[in-house]
Amino acid sequence: LQSSPAKHLEKQRSKRVLIIDDEFDIRMNLAEDLVNAGYKVATAKNGEEGLSYLRTQDVLPDYIILDMNMPVKDGMAFRFDQLRMHDASEIPTIIMSGDIERRNGVQNEEFLSKPFVFEEVLEALQKVSQRK
Repeated sequence: LQSSPAKHLEKQRSKRVLIIDDEFDIRMNLAEDLVNAGYKVATAKNGEEGLSYLRTQDVLPDYIILDMNMPVKDGMAFRFDQLRMHDASEIPTIIMSGDIERRNGVQNEEFLSKPFVFEEVLEALQKVSQRK
């Protein structure tokens, strides 16, 4: 028996999501959609900004949505550094990429292929929340 999207959204109220993506439009549109769905959202334009955010927050995000292809620090480099951070290593992460080949390196995490629709993001968040 699956829960309805409305019940899912109610459970997710005040959950925190960090979106890390270098594409401004994707980052902002996704952030807006998640805020409208009841999430608290922070954004970073690359992996280095994302790590800086994690290091400076008293309350870490519940989830991370991470693009793999970015300048400065890409998703793989971010994940390597994140996994070495004691408090941040267990944050469920959803990987997204326009490069379908990137899916091959993703294990035990949800993968979103760009372009995606917002319902796919909600489904991925629901799946990772059930694993927590």
